[in-house]
Amino acid sequence: MDKMIVKVPVTIKAKVTEDLKAQLIADMKRQVQAAELDFERFQFSAKKALDNNAGAAPQLVASMRDQIEYEKNQRGHALQELKDKLERAENLEIGSEIGHGTLERSVEITIGSDLDEAEALRGRQLVISPKELPPLPKGQFYVRDILGFAVESPDGEAFGTVKDVISPGSTDVFVIASPTGEEILLAAIKENILTIDWAEHKVVAKLPEWI
Repeated sequence: MDKMIVKVPVTIKAKVTEDLKAQLIADMKRQVQAAELDFERFQFSAKKALDNNAGAAPQLVASMRDQIEYEKNQRGHALQELKDKLERAENLEIGSEIGHGTLERSVEITIGSDLDEAEALRGRQLVISPKELPPLPKGQFYVRDILGFAVESPDGEAFGTVKDVISPGSTDVFVIASPTGEEILLAAIKENILTIDWAEHKVVAKLPEWI
């Protein structure tokens, strides 16, 4: 590899006005209300699912409880983050500056570049060609390779498409963008992810009862 491209983020800032502050607060309040409603629905559905499977095999019930606890924590953290953002929006000072997104510019680094220049790249995102990625062991894949895959049930019911795969702990989690625009978090365990069809670009999955 004779060269690489480094993406350097450029922060865009906006000055806080009365109108901008009011807009930010209103937007955050709507998001908090929606997240609270989603959290309540999840807790109700999760309790119902556990009650319906109270007589199931202990291993299955334990797996369900683990998934429910994980998703409860995820939703709880997301709700708290929204509340924190709302509080920060309410405390904004008129005339102050806030981050309002980022742009990226690309810098090309070639063989023989100065070491001081290389040191300045510490913590930056390096971009290489997909063909330069090393091969993975059987059964593993790069997240980029599965993004956009259709997700459906064994009967062909469409759940959405793969938006991301995250690793919050010991188990990876598929982030599925549903047709309604909501995100479905699905733990990557054999009970949920039945097969990945690379030829057809789809994932056959079984959603837990509380989703």
